[in-house]
Amino acid sequence: MDHPKLDYLKARRGCRLDNALLSSPQVDFGYDVSDYEAIDPMYGHPAGLRSSGRGAKNAAFAIIMDFVLNHTPISTPGFSIQVLPHFGPP
Repeated sequence: MDHPKLDYLKARRGCRLDNALLSSPQVDFGYDVSDYEAIDPMYGHPAGLRSSGRGAKNAAFAIIMDFVLNHTPISTPGFSIQVLPHFGPP
């Protein structure tokens, strides 16, 4: 494999990493996601994630990503469009 860290994980027979890597203003340790389609620059670049995914597939194990949609800061446009008209400002 090309990825030493993937070799390490495979040697450990897998690993669970809980990390909110999506773009965030980092008010709530990354759980206040500001863009569900972007990786926060402090965690790397989308190309790196794709490369790791290919490396994991070649090593016969999976990367499973999970995210919680209700962890949205009030500064996002979706929040102000969907929530504020019904409940008012916080």
